Amino acid sequence: MVKPLYNFNLALGRPDIIPIMGVIIPTLKAPIGNTDWIIVKTTHSVTAQGFTTQLEMETRKRQEEKDARPVEESEQ
Repeated sequence: MVKPLYNFNLALGRPDIIPIMGVIIPTLKAPIGNTDWIIVKTTHSVTAQGFTTQLEMETRKRQEEKDARPVEESEQ
């Protein structure tokens, strides 16, 4: 089963936002707004429009499933 990924663009950039940070966006409607997200990639940009930040996020559950993958015998 594939877990949700979500991309979110911040109109005003936030240089303090980095991958592995947890995010909840309560101003968005459910189910997005009440989901516990973890940032997997940030892209900071400076253009003619100013400084922006793009976030690529996945649900925290998806990240925990990746972290809990079984160790293969060849890795022991």
